[in-house]
This record gives sequence, structure tokens and C-alpha cells, in this order.
Amino acid sequence: MGDLTRIVDDVVRLLVRLGGSILDAIQSIEISLRLQLSAAGLPPTAQTAILILAAIGMILLAVRVLGGLLRFFVILVLVLLALKLLLPAMMLPSG
Repeated sequence: MGDLTRIVDDVVRLLVRLGGSILDAIQSIEISLRLQLSAAGLPPTAQTAILILAAIGMILLAVRVLGGLLRFFVILVLVLLALKLLLPAMMLPSG
């Protein structure tokens, strides 16, 4: 049962790292856009509105590009959790 727990933990860790990478990329793009918008002389309220729209677009793009992969990992985690919960109940008593 320890191997199954380790697999579930590894998959969850991978999903967290993937999410962190996506957030890092979004933050880098936001900083770059903010610098460009400041250089263009846009007021802070316009910058904020443009950055919100850009963030929404990037999140939608990331979900679209990585959607199949994310769906696969979510299903994998759910199946592994189900196995972890069901296997002890299905074990026959030895003796």
C-alpha cells in the first residue's frame, strides 16, 4: 500500500509543480507588460484593466494548451485514490 501512496503523492507533487510553472510564466509576462505599458505612458487604471484582460487570456490559453494533460493527471489521481480506498476493503482475511 506504501507504493500506491507514494505514486499518488508524486502525481500530486507534479501537478503542484506544473501549476507553479504556469503561475511563474504568467507573472513574468505580467511584469514585462507592465513595464511596456508604463513606458507607453498609460495611466495605472488602464494598465490594470489591460493586465487583467491579458491574464485572463493567458490562463485560458494555458488551460487550452495543457487541458488534456491536466485532465489526464486529475483522472489518474482520482483512480489512484479510489484504488487506495478500495483495496484494503477488498482484501481477504488471511488465516
